[in-house]
Amino acid sequence: MDNEAFIHEHLRDDVRLLLLRRAPEGVDLPWCAQQIEGYRTAQRKLPHWAATEGIHYPPRLSMEQCSSWETAQYKRQLLESRLTPDDRIRLVDMTGGLAVDFSAMAPLFHESIYIERLPHLCDLAAHNLPLLGLPRAEVVNTACPDAALWQRTDTVLFLDPARRDATGQKTVALADCTPNILELQPLWQKCKLIVIKLSPMLDIASTLRQVEGVSEVHAISVRGECKELLLIIAPGYASMARRIAANLSTDKKGHVQTACFSKTEGGTPQLAESVLPGGCLLFEPGASLLKTQLQDAFAQENGLAKVHPMSNLFITQEETLVQTLQAHGRIMRLVRQMDFSKKSLRGLRGMKQANLTLRNFPGTVDALRRQLKLKEGGPDYLFATTMADNSHALLHCHRI
Repeated sequence: MDNEAFIHEHLRDDVRLLLLRRAPEGVDLPWCAQQIEGYRTAQRKLPHWAATEGIHYPPRLSMEQCSSWETAQYKRQLLESRLTPDDRIRLVDMTGGLAVDFSAMAPLFHESIYIERLPHLCDLAAHNLPLLGLPRAEVVNTACPDAALWQRTDTVLFLDPARRDATGQKTVALADCTPNILELQPLWQKCKLIVIKLSPMLDIASTLRQVEGVSEVHAISVRGECKELLLIIAPGYASMARRIAANLSTDKKGHVQTACFSKTEGGTPQLAESVLPGGCLLFEPGASLLKTQLQDAFAQENGLAKVHPMSNLFITQEETLVQTLQAHGRIMRLVRQMDFSKKSLRGLRGMKQANLTLRNFPGTVDALRRQLKLKEGGPDYLFATTMADNSHALLHCHRI
């Protein structure tokens, strides 16, 4: 029996138990276990890869840290919309990694070069890329690529700097990433376009002060969780960067749905009355809107009123907005508004559990949960917040 036959036979087995068994002759058991684990992760994160026969996978950590297929496709669509076919001459990925992003973007270009400093990842890329429809992609194993490879006017440069130091600890600051993009700035001025994937933990305002020529900054969320920041850099661009809040989700047929909202700066929505109208819709902005600080601009454009200047909760009575709001955050229907008097809190009688959230409200969720004697979960949602007149309120809602 060979490795491939063993993998196919044991794809559904418990990998931990599999590793305790004696390996058949001719089978590399640790490598096969790694492939089975990688395949299962790919089914969740990279279905296109999992459906491709013969793909080889790296150890678990690399699989967990790699881009999802949704975010890789987002990058492809972004380049497809920003560049004409005549502009898609050459793609250079200077930080190739597992090549998920590279494999999504490279088919758009006449020529594509994958650069990676780790030999085992280059071996994986050399094996996988032809299976993924990229037989002519060039794989280069180097930590210091020749300037002639990428400092060219026909080149789109992609960078995904490593966000871990030599000890494996996470880093966030731009100067601590590898490669240091602040040091690369003077060198990429000849490139047509530079695309940089960064940690969602980075502060956007600080990043824009440090990186020149940023025309767009994208905060990309997958099913409500912000996964990455993406900078689009056009050398010589000197205007204000456009901020894009993108939320990706998958429909029942497995198709990726993308909801985007973009502005160059925030807005100023009107304030709601301190007593909210019963049955109104309560909107809680998603991670991408909050990361790009576009929640107020989104509210203003859609006619939402803000509960308090600092609360990031909004209301509307316009039922036609339900789908628009659901694409960019959570939407609730207000059941009742309570203050924290004993009389008002009687409205919680009979409620044993609820999903509790604090927005611009003193204290902690745990402390308030103990005070209200409620367990976590259930169909009821409670928002403890501050209203426009600075009074404290508890908003009882049901999710739509």
